[in-house]
Amino acid sequence: ATNPVRLLISGNITGSSGAVTMSYTENSIHGFGLNPNQSGMSFETTQTAQDARFSVDGVSVRKSSNTVTDVLNGAALKLQSSGSGTISLSTDREAITTKVSDFVDGYNEISMFLNEQLAIDGETEETGVLFGNFAVQNLQQILRGSISNKVTGISGNYSYLSQIGITTQSDGTLILDTDKLSDALVEDIQNVSQLFSSKGSTTNSSVTYVGFTRDTEPGYYDLKISNGVPQLSNSGASTFAAASGSGNFWAGSSGDSTGLNFRVSSLADGNYGQVSLSIGVAEILNRQLENMVDASLNGPLVTEVDTIKETVDDFNVTLLEQAERLLEFEESLKARFTNLEIVLGRLNAQRDTFSSALAGIQNIFSQKK
Repeated sequence: ATNPVRLLISGNITGSSGAVTMSYTENSIHGFGLNPNQSGMSFETTQTAQDARFSVDGVSVRKSSNTVTDVLNGAALKLQSSGSGTISLSTDREAITTKVSDFVDGYNEISMFLNEQLAIDGETEETGVLFGNFAVQNLQQILRGSISNKVTGISGNYSYLSQIGITTQSDGTLILDTDKLSDALVEDIQNVSQLFSSKGSTTNSSVTYVGFTRDTEPGYYDLKISNGVPQLSNSGASTFAAASGSGNFWAGSSGDSTGLNFRVSSLADGNYGQVSLSIGVAEILNRQLENMVDASLNGPLVTEVDTIKETVDDFNVTLLEQAERLLEFEESLKARFTNLEIVLGRLNAQRDTFSSALAGIQNIFSQKK
């Protein structure tokens, strides 16, 4: 035919699972205005639904999409055509520096805001809205300490932010030395990463670190299994505490290791090395702020806000009471004023009478003369 009619059908699922199979009856095809007996009438596949098959470092992989994000950690692969090649991955240190700079800027924004609220002008003696507020002063000190203190539980040359170029100025704000940060990234990027993020590790291949909770303290924990139950102890301590859990998954249930989650492949009795946890500045700040503002923890800022609310409520009650008293006083003054007007009216009448009487007396004496 000169202008053939085509019906194109495609699936919305990629990969071999999205293959489309066509079948029809004479009645159903008539619904599209087509004649199944017409010469040249047929269905054909224009593109076969299939999976993407490839290998990375000798490992065969099969995916339903040409965009693959779960083969190389942190990298997205877009498959264009068949062939072979080499994938080179490098660290984007410039992007890391930008993120660290954003962190410094964000911290400084909070720091300057707190400085404003707590400030006092030595000349005018004008003060910030929260000048002298202990809870806010405490928050300021906690934030500064979280930034300047040592990050425990990590290995490497860097355990302070100041060692990678982030230092505190006299007003409490931070300043970033990008050259020093760049040198640190070149020397030991994993160590730098641990300063900001949290990381857990194990020394025994039969044990896998899983995670932690806000109750878990950073550090090194000895692990042993006794009578089929994993037990944890602070490194070097002689007292072990049984973990809670079942099967392969367990967690510390007391002390500093509370909430430290790990997996064991065997419950055979014996010593299983150490489980270590380092908590970076991000988690430290998160914990400190959570302790300050979480209502369920009844933190100092929450308590302070509640106290201020109670004070405002009491003040409003006092204002209402004073308003009622003022209203009563106003009514009393009005009543007194009305009574005074009545008294003045009577006095005026009496004055007129008295004046008339005096005038009469004066007339009498005048006539006797």
